[in-house]
Amino acid sequence: MSVNNNTIHVLQDQKWVSIPWKKLQVGDVVKVEQDGFFPADLLFLASTNVDGVCYIETANLDGETNLKIRKALEKTWDYLTPEKASEFKGLIFFID
Repeated sequence: MSVNNNTIHVLQDQKWVSIPWKKLQVGDVVKVEQDGFFPADLLFLASTNVDGVCYIETANLDGETNLKIRKALEKTWDYLTPEKASEFKGLIFFID
């Protein structure tokens, strides 16, 4: 089985659906569960942790096995709860 056939939860039409990684597109809102693996760079919007943080392992990218701490965007981490995720609408601009 190809790695690209693994699935990920994506928000579509205000509900979570499972799609193969190969169909993941830029701009998709995804749900990564604890100990879950994801196939792409992500903009971290929210966490179920009260302080809005998550811990990620990047061993497949850089060989490091230490967990890295990431904090969700300040504008979204305390607003975007699992219950409200289906209501999420917005635009995110990246300026390099």
